[in-house]
Amino acid sequence: MFKRIFKVGLCSILATNMVMSSFFYTKVLKPMGVREVDVVSHASTMGPPPVPSLRPGRGEGEDKGTEVSESDKNLPFESDFIESLEYNNSYGYLIMHLNKDFLSNGFVNEIQYIGINDVKYRYETVNTDRSKWYTIFIPYKYLNKGENILYFYMKDITYKTFVELGDEFKKQKISPKLIALENTDGVDVAFKLKMKHNSAEERAAFYDAIRDDLKEKITVSEIFTMAGSSGTEIEKDKYDVSIDEDNDELIIQFKNGKKIYQSLYIYDIDIAVEGFLNTKGTVILYEHADPLKYNWDTKGDNSLKITYGEGVNSIYLSEISNIELSVLDEKGDVKNTKTLEENKDYKKSYNELQIFSKAFESNKKYRLSLYHPSVKTVNLDIESPDLANVKSERTLWADDIRSDEDFSMSFIEDDKTWLSELNEIVLKDRNGYSYTMYPIAQKAIDDDKYRNNQNRYYELDKDNLTLKIDKKYFKNDSGRFILEFKAKGYDDSSVSFFRKKSGMFGTKDVKVEYRFLTDSDYSLELKSKTDPTTFVLRTYFDIRNNKAPKAESKITVKDQTTGVVKVLKPGPNEDFWSEYAGGNVLKIFAKNFIADHTYTVILQNNDYPTVVLKDIVAPSELIGELKEPSVKVKSVVKGNPVVISSNKEYVDAIQSIKISNAKGYSTTKTDGFVKDNDKVSLDFEDWRKPAGILETVGSFSMTIAAKGYKDANIDFTIKDTNISADVEKDPDKKSVAVNFSHGKSPEYGYTDSLAYVELNNKKLSKTQYTRSALGSTLLINERLLLDGENKLILKSTLYDNIEVKFDFDNEKLRSEKEALLEKVSTPSNARKLRTSQVEALQSKIENAKTLRELRSAGIELDVALFGFAKAKLALKEEILEKINSSKLDEDTKRNLIETVNSSNDLQDLLEAEDKVDNTIAKFMAKEEEQNSSENNKIEEADESKDSKSEKTVEKPESKSDDIKKKTDPNNSLVIKPEIEKTEKTEKPEKTEKTLSSSKKSSKSSGGSKSKGRAKSTGTSVKDVKKVFTKNWFKLPNGKWTILGENIKSSWVKDGNYWFYMDNNSELAENQWIYIDGKWYFAKAGGYIAENEWISYKEKWYYAVSGGAIAQSAWENIGGKFYHFGVDGDLSVNTSVDGYQVDANGVRN
Repeated sequence: MFKRIFKVGLCSILATNMVMSSFFYTKVLKPMGVREVDVVSHASTMGPPPVPSLRPGRGEGEDKGTEVSESDKNLPFESDFIESLEYNNSYGYLIMHLNKDFLSNGFVNEIQYIGINDVKYRYETVNTDRSKWYTIFIPYKYLNKGENILYFYMKDITYKTFVELGDEFKKQKISPKLIALENTDGVDVAFKLKMKHNSAEERAAFYDAIRDDLKEKITVSEIFTMAGSSGTEIEKDKYDVSIDEDNDELIIQFKNGKKIYQSLYIYDIDIAVEGFLNTKGTVILYEHADPLKYNWDTKGDNSLKITYGEGVNSIYLSEISNIELSVLDEKGDVKNTKTLEENKDYKKSYNELQIFSKAFESNKKYRLSLYHPSVKTVNLDIESPDLANVKSERTLWADDIRSDEDFSMSFIEDDKTWLSELNEIVLKDRNGYSYTMYPIAQKAIDDDKYRNNQNRYYELDKDNLTLKIDKKYFKNDSGRFILEFKAKGYDDSSVSFFRKKSGMFGTKDVKVEYRFLTDSDYSLELKSKTDPTTFVLRTYFDIRNNKAPKAESKITVKDQTTGVVKVLKPGPNEDFWSEYAGGNVLKIFAKNFIADHTYTVILQNNDYPTVVLKDIVAPSELIGELKEPSVKVKSVVKGNPVVISSNKEYVDAIQSIKISNAKGYSTTKTDGFVKDNDKVSLDFEDWRKPAGILETVGSFSMTIAAKGYKDANIDFTIKDTNISADVEKDPDKKSVAVNFSHGKSPEYGYTDSLAYVELNNKKLSKTQYTRSALGSTLLINERLLLDGENKLILKSTLYDNIEVKFDFDNEKLRSEKEALLEKVSTPSNARKLRTSQVEALQSKIENAKTLRELRSAGIELDVALFGFAKAKLALKEEILEKINSSKLDEDTKRNLIETVNSSNDLQDLLEAEDKVDNTIAKFMAKEEEQNSSENNKIEEADESKDSKSEKTVEKPESKSDDIKKKTDPNNSLVIKPEIEKTEKTEKPEKTEKTLSSSKKSSKSSGGSKSKGRAKSTGTSVKDVKKVFTKNWFKLPNGKWTILGENIKSSWVKDGNYWFYMDNNSELAENQWIYIDGKWYFAKAGGYIAENEWISYKEKWYYAVSGGAIAQSAWENIGGKFYHFGVDGDLSVNTSVDGYQVDANGVRN
């Protein structure tokens, strides 16, 4: 007993340390809305933080992300969003410092999602620190060396940015996350931690790197929490380390008498492996599984109860995470196992784990496995007794008593059988303490046994059906008490009563008035004028429990006509709810009553006496199902009437209107408003003054009661006028300040009421302007302003709309535009880009009207140049690798390497590659005598369009986001001759049609067909042109092109596949192409459809060998004949050339 008292004392001292536990977070912080505290948590593990105090993502499940939409990919780049960034730090994070002007008052927490390189993640998944106001930490695993495009999704705007991580960026591998498993305290015990790897590739690399000198790479530290957060490293000779790679488990086996403590100590396991970020696991043993006691409640409901002992509380029992129940055979082997459900099969508390009898069968052997997040699993082998069917609990009633009265209650005749099985009564006081009571006949025996008998006794007369408890056994306590009754074969029953203080300062009864609202929704309205006991009628949303609706009192309704008893559920859409109107007014909704029935309503509150309202008769005209009102109230300018719009039927049914302000001041009137057909109008000033509402403008609420309808609750606004706005230019021209005033005085708080801001016909996000602390000034950055006249439109919830026009001399826009045009036109840059790219960038720069647009074009230029450098570097590395891996002699290799290294331009590099390929090809032909084979490969690249039709092409994967590399030296790119140019068509919608099994075997959905397909004309390409390139490149607009080439309106063959480049030198994808009187379809990735079906608008088409769509012809496909019309669509349910074709197009 002393040990337990000592533990309780220490726990109170350790209250501060308890915040480190998952228990404290789950039970206290999370219900309050705190996301997570970044300190060592119970049974949790994670990598070292970058000086954070809050960290997201733990326990929220893995977020694999979704694809960034095409519309987001086409957003302009935002140049000023990121102020600076850091990487190659010891934390393994990219640290980005954001421009606070973009984050308004929400700081980084205003960001909802973050997109990284085409994948969109939840904000809390990526950002590893949410406590920094303007700083974001992104783990390296999401990033690439070189180009990274980031998207920041806020409530009403998305910003797209570009980050380049240079060659010095060191992307370390991700160490596995360590998760504490079954651990316990004691001497020479073992810690077991699960290793959750980031990927299979990193798992293999991690094990390869850690196997040698395993023990040296792992450090175990012991932290005594009473002395602070600093730890002491445990000597290496005190433990051994091993890894179970098959099960991904790390085992720390302590030895040489090393003692592991609970409650006061935290144990950190650190792993440092070269090439991997350091990882840390934490084990906290603030509670463990003491030898548990269990017994079958054969005196009551036959449930199995597991405890540490009578009256002993335990965090362990309350934190059990999972329970498995296994049936054992005669040998003790497991036959089958099931997982129990909380609240259905069991319930847990700090002092008891109760498993209900329905989980078991009579006279069987079981093994009960209790799982805990960080404590060793406990297995209990038990044998069930004879479990008779348990009957439901009894419905009992007891009146409140005064403190100078004995307690007494009566039972009914139907309770006699239950009373005959009664074997235990427990008294619980208002503080939750329990006292087992004994029959009065036991008192004389106990008096002889104990010098100071503290037991409590009851008198039960089973014949007269009464129970009495002497007042002395309540120890002068007052408040609400509960009696629990245990009877064999029955669920536990209980009854509640209130013990009132007597005398002058005794407990006062609560006076509650009631009436049915026959003039509105027929609810039973309860009011209390007893001060301050309106608390009895209070309901609320519990912010600590996900805003669940709660009530201060338990409300029971008994239908005296039928005898049915119902315990009501609180909630605006449940059985009852209250509102404050100079006191709490509670409404029990009409659906709980039947017309002309008589009811008793009982309210039981822990702090106040029971309220019993008897003989309440429901009205004959009671309407149980009420109509939903349709009501609108527009905001008005101060001095104008408030107008309510609905329909005439509803307007005629309106009985009263209540107007309230945010502070709860209100007034309700049954007159003072004018009905006119489908509208009601009222003068707000006439209602404001009687209610004590001081505000003349602002947001208010209105409750309308109409007979036969549910109450309508509407918010409306009274707006002010006479607000003026003056524009003041910032001396350094970085922004303009819009100052708001009322007369000669600043209008403080104006900007807080802004609902809509429009600048030059574009709506601004709240992140695009800044408000002053006092709310009288709006600041707009120069990057959004035109050079010349600007127009600003402001819409407020409290004021009339304002329009402001002003001039701004944007000299910075002019100078930066001139510099950027010069940059894009320099010979060195122009040679790196395609002509169409240069022209498009020049057009964007020249047409940029704001610094934001101009700087976005500047980033596009950087991205394009970066893509050139990336392609050049990749191609150079590929060529050098080709040289080094060849069998050429060293002199030849050296000369070729010198040629490649001296190639400064991409075209020079392509020519160098041509030289390398030819040299290697000649060497291989001579050495291996395969000239014939090599000549065939070159001829294949020069084949005409007819040869293309001989191949059957299966749809391959689309190109990756990186440059597509080719390894075949003879896989040159061929321009197909004798074709006409085609215009670029819009990407069509894809549709699919389900056909019968006879057609499914030979058809697949390939795409769709543009409506109104337009022919195009152009000049034919007369000669075959070889272009030695293997570099596909993805442009910022998401389209593919070929670096170093300017191929327009031409066929391209890459390997065995045909593609088509449009007149912008961009790859045609997901579109129809009309060439030389024939239609072709370019699928995703640009691959031309061949030998496959294509579905469009419930019609089917077929691409034959060569890719052309079958038109005006019969085709033998899969051994069946199909006919295609002049437009290429499949003929169905018709007769063609004397043949009948069925619904699937098959010729009979």
